[in-house]
Amino acid sequence: MNWNNLAYAEINKTELTTHSGATTKYYGLEIQENEDNWLPLEKPISENYLLVSNADVKDIGYQLANENNIDIDHDKERTVFNGKQFKLFLPLKNHLEREIAPGDTIRTGLMFQNSYDMSTTFGFSLYLERLICSNGMTGIRSFPFHKFRHTHNSADWMDEIMRTSSGLQATSNFNEVFDTLCTMITKPANIDWMQKNYNKLMKDIPSNLADPIIRNFYNKGDNTLWGLMNAGTDIMWHKKTGNVMASLKHNSSFVNNMLALS
Repeated sequence: MNWNNLAYAEINKTELTTHSGATTKYYGLEIQENEDNWLPLEKPISENYLLVSNADVKDIGYQLANENNIDIDHDKERTVFNGKQFKLFLPLKNHLEREIAPGDTIRTGLMFQNSYDMSTTFGFSLYLERLICSNGMTGIRSFPFHKFRHTHNSADWMDEIMRTSSGLQATSNFNEVFDTLCTMITKPANIDWMQKNYNKLMKDIPSNLADPIIRNFYNKGDNTLWGLMNAGTDIMWHKKTGNVMASLKHNSSFVNNMLALS
């Protein structure tokens, strides 16, 4: 099933009861598939879990950009939803961006996350995008993750948006990461480097991804650390089928491993 088609569908919460009719502290969730059908989601949520719809997350992302006079590149906007976890990537047009080399520009974007199964905290962080190939670099530790202290009162959202706007003022963090990326261009990822650093490079990366990354690196012919970074993100960022959410998680691990080794 293509859950992405239901990423912004209406969500319904119903209190669960015991066989005898007694109330519980849990709620079942259903998502609207079409006019006539609602699909039950697997995991119930507790009564104190403050459910936020993915549609609201998207609206908040747009408002956050709007309040800070930042334009979103809607043509490259990306949604990932698996029926449980949700990620929204909003590349930014006129925010922080610099050239690694002539014609090779890196820019920032907003990555929002949410979940319908209590597995992921609602919030956002910055991520990087390489324009020449649209590769995304996510989960960079230098970019803080900002949680939303949401309540049942939707009137509080604007206060939350203004409070978290400071997360967009990350010039020093961006420059720090950018400077590290720039050093990758001049550093070779040769056989000696691979033998010395392979285990650290592929920490938390499964072998079914590690092998294609290395093959992709040698096939592309750029034998620098920057070439290696992009060989990996090319594989994991552009995955469209299977467990895309896991691939994005591995993308974050790989990017941070590369930054630590540079």
